[in-house]
Amino acid sequence: MTTKELIQAEIDTFSEDNLNELHTLIKQFAQSKHANQSFMEKLQQIKIDAPADFSTNFEQYASGEKSAKTNID
Repeated sequence: MTTKELIQAEIDTFSEDNLNELHTLIKQFAQSKHANQSFMEKLQQIKIDAPADFSTNFEQYASGEKSAKTNID
């Protein structure tokens, strides 16, 4: 059994009250892991959806001389 399966099996035995408490603990755990990231690790998570020439023509995009078309659904 994988660790994830073992955790899921244990969760399946909890009452609703215990699940609320567990959820709070999981959120705190996730936040602590996220808070321990270095500045560079946080920067690496940034995703930029931009045209291929965005970095070389940044000033033109920033001033509005060029515009990036977006597909918003």
